[in-house]
Amino acid sequence: MHKSTISKTTGTPSPLTPAIPNEHTREFAIQLLQNFGDIHMVNTKTNEHIVTPDEVFELFKNILRNLSAGKAVSIVPYDAELTTHQAAHFLNVSRPFLIKLLEAGEIPHHKVGTHRRVQFDHLLAYKKQQKDRTKKSLKKLTGLSQEYGLY
Repeated sequence: MHKSTISKTTGTPSPLTPAIPNEHTREFAIQLLQNFGDIHMVNTKTNEHIVTPDEVFELFKNILRNLSAGKAVSIVPYDAELTTHQAAHFLNVSRPFLIKLLEAGEIPHHKVGTHRRVQFDHLLAYKKQQKDRTKKSLKKLTGLSQEYGLY
């Protein structure tokens, strides 16, 4: 069996730096997905077999699905602390806009010396809140359009 390699993006490593699959990794992931059963890990020192919990199994399948589709994959702990540059990149906003959100208290943050840090789970919560606001606004707009016969 060939050892699968994953190329890394260039730049400063961060919790958000994805693993970008090369062609061999894509093919390997496709092959694993096609022949999926239970995943067993083996402790090579003791030869002990360990069956993975369902949550790990599902996470692994999700990673393989994305890799097999040629998509980059990152695993970020919920409590990972990101720089403002990383946080702005994740939210797809400018760093100055993110700083305004932080200073307005819309996203919790703390300082390490003079540098702001944002927990990943706070970014996820903000992103969900924004998505919910957008859905609510679109629903209201659709209702108004129907009310005025524009839809």
